[in-house]
Amino acid sequence: MPTKQTDPQKHAAAPKRKQPAPPPVRRYDLFCTDGSARFRLQLNDEGVSPGPDGLEFMLERRWSSQVWDDVVSVTVNSNTLPDSAPIATCRIKFYDGEELLVTSANANGLSDGTRNGEFDDFVRDLHKRLLASGAASDVTFRSGYSRARSSALLVSLLAAAGIFVVLPVVLFFLTRRADILLMTLFGALLVVPGATLLGANRLGSYRPDSPPKFFN
Repeated sequence: MPTKQTDPQKHAAAPKRKQPAPPPVRRYDLFCTDGSARFRLQLNDEGVSPGPDGLEFMLERRWSSQVWDDVVSVTVNSNTLPDSAPIATCRIKFYDGEELLVTSANANGLSDGTRNGEFDDFVRDLHKRLLASGAASDVTFRSGYSRARSSALLVSLLAAAGIFVVLPVVLFFLTRRADILLMTLFGALLVVPGATLLGANRLGSYRPDSPPKFFN
């Protein structure tokens, strides 16, 4: 009986697909702080680098590092200062209680626009590294201000609106002096930007595969 011929090519082991090479590690020239509210005349610690195993960053003029598994939460938001463009920040909390605040601001704490694109690139890189490491499932991702900060800003806006908007209107009806209404215009210029900032930074959450973009 004739034997069945087999095609050796059909039974040959399929060639293994080459795994994509990991993205190169990039250093981002962004300023970092420990997240505390203490006053600083100037920002001095510049440099943060997400890698395959963790995050390296400059603090207190020396390089420090944390592994991805030690990340507890990532919070991104934006701020606007008078006579300055928006400043975006990324706050990273770790299990040991350490915090890292990465900002798009310059050394003087203001925005000159030169680090805007680099900040967005860093945020994307950070989230991609967290996803690739598998640690993202245990990390809380938030956007906007904390409840305490939002409440404080809301109280400040209501107080400003009462003093610079409502009170001048009441005084106008009592005195009929038109110049008093100029205070209402000043109050609006003060309150509206703050209300816009509060609305843009409402506390929320987001998916790590779709982090917020601030500048591009």
